[in-house]
Amino acid sequence: MSPEEKNEIKSVLLEEKARIEEILSGVADKNAAIQDDYRARFPKDTDPSDSADERAGALSRYQNNVALEENMELRLQAINKTLARIEAGEYGTCEKCQSEIHPARLKAMPVSSMCIDCANKATLL
Repeated sequence: MSPEEKNEIKSVLLEEKARIEEILSGVADKNAAIQDDYRARFPKDTDPSDSADERAGALSRYQNNVALEENMELRLQAINKTLARIEAGEYGTCEKCQSEIHPARLKAMPVSSMCIDCANKATLL
């Protein structure tokens, strides 16, 4: 993979990282002590005098926010790991067997850290 292609992937990852951080800031608070860790916020539009239906709706929104926060955190962690591999000059090399990851795989799935053979083996475990 050429340096230009790696820079293009890096730009895409940085844009996605910013988008994910924006989404997370809308539903969660960042944990200052742990990188890429967030805690979903309970909706602020709740009141103790709310009806049972209103409280149930707030709880449902909170549960959706928790699921979104967890998925976005995992994606953010994968992006940051990939960006670190790019900076270290390790991007495009399989973490398991050290062979080259096919550029088409990296373009389709930029956070891939394993070649297709090693990824298939890992899925079977």
